[in-house]
Amino acid sequence: MRHKALVLVVGVALIARLVTSLIRITHGLVPVPFVGPTPWADYNVYVSELHFVAQGYLPYRDFGFSYMPLFLYALLPFYILLGTYGPSLTIVLTDALTAGLIYLITLRRLETKFALAAGLSYALLPFALYNEGYLWLSSQPMTLFAILSLYLLLEERPYQAFVALAVSVLFKQETIVLLPVFFAWQLRTSFAKALRGTGVFMAMVLAASVPFLITAADNYLYAVSYTLVKLGPLKPEVVSALPTGITSIPNKLTCANSIIPGQFTGQVCSAANLLSLSWVVSQPLAYRVVASFQGLLVVLAPAFVLLLGISLYSARRADNFLQLASAASVVSILVVFGFFVHGVLAYYFVPVYALAISASTSRTSAGVAVAGSMLSFLVPEGVFQTFLPIGILFALVIIEDHRLSKRGVSADPSHLDTPRKRIIQRGEAHVKFGQTFARDQPKAWPSRVPIKRSHCGGSL
Repeated sequence: MRHKALVLVVGVALIARLVTSLIRITHGLVPVPFVGPTPWADYNVYVSELHFVAQGYLPYRDFGFSYMPLFLYALLPFYILLGTYGPSLTIVLTDALTAGLIYLITLRRLETKFALAAGLSYALLPFALYNEGYLWLSSQPMTLFAILSLYLLLEERPYQAFVALAVSVLFKQETIVLLPVFFAWQLRTSFAKALRGTGVFMAMVLAASVPFLITAADNYLYAVSYTLVKLGPLKPEVVSALPTGITSIPNKLTCANSIIPGQFTGQVCSAANLLSLSWVVSQPLAYRVVASFQGLLVVLAPAFVLLLGISLYSARRADNFLQLASAASVVSILVVFGFFVHGVLAYYFVPVYALAISASTSRTSAGVAVAGSMLSFLVPEGVFQTFLPIGILFALVIIEDHRLSKRGVSADPSHLDTPRKRIIQRGEAHVKFGQTFARDQPKAWPSRVPIKRSHCGGSL
């Protein structure tokens, strides 16, 4: 049953994303109701960068690139073999597999039918379908390996977990905030394993960075630290190597024309931190009010993240504490990014919603996580997309704190569920059963009557 459900979740997720991808291929990028008038066309930028790499140019040295190197080089074979749309298969497939991992994580605490519902909720989540199945944005494959690392750590396989986390960071540096969370989690059981796992993580990231540190150290460090989030200016020879049909490379902090035949014609814009709904833009007074409110929320966001961290302390004994702490960490780095670099975009929160759904430990928490994640598709671009996951995490913390108070769990967090602990508990249960059985038996057993034998061997 478990394997059939897993196949069902991944299959539904894959079919749904292939359908949305086919819509994009056949109809191009079109505005979606309630989302905004201009779809993000960052995938066009990825194709341009992949074309440069296929021509022998190096990211960071020959052209600007603001993600980690594995993102381009993992997509490159699909671009070489299948052309413009090939790299989207990597994004679509990894997002579908993420739904399967969410099912496996929730299955640890939920009945099969509820874990299946949690997996299917991500498989059919409009927010994920739009951003990863239709726009093909860069939250994948990063999110898949982040969720995989979480699953491996819960299964008490720390070294594999740190390896998967390193792969996630090498796709996109957003999930590096999970490293201290994983270290602290593993520290509960073994300082040596936590230290070695961190060493494995750092060794992998450094080894993958060495070629770019040699060729363009300053550019690489600036780009991956988000100190310099821009693409230009480009060298003349790089501009001349643009693929046919692409008239320019857009700067990710401004707007620029981008044309790829059959996909998109128009402007690619970033750093849009205000509502883009047509009814707001058409009414200046409403626009000013909403803009002022959003400016206030941007200032208040760090304070709410701090309160979320404090509230997590009360839920430190919860069975889903690792998922909650991981989601809160990702939200925190996005708030810092939005405060110091540029406005946070909606698709940045794909891993947050995946982590929130994976934190489901009861029907109540699953309902809150799924309902909040479904609502994400209707929340406008901007700071409201930051406060929605914060609200979801606050609700999940309150639910878990209430459950713990009803159960009367001790302050010792060592009760947390792990495969090894379940085996030990089953063994202890058998021992206790044997002790109880022996205690309930009569204190004195009737002695056997000795059998007397004659010298000739007969019995008397």
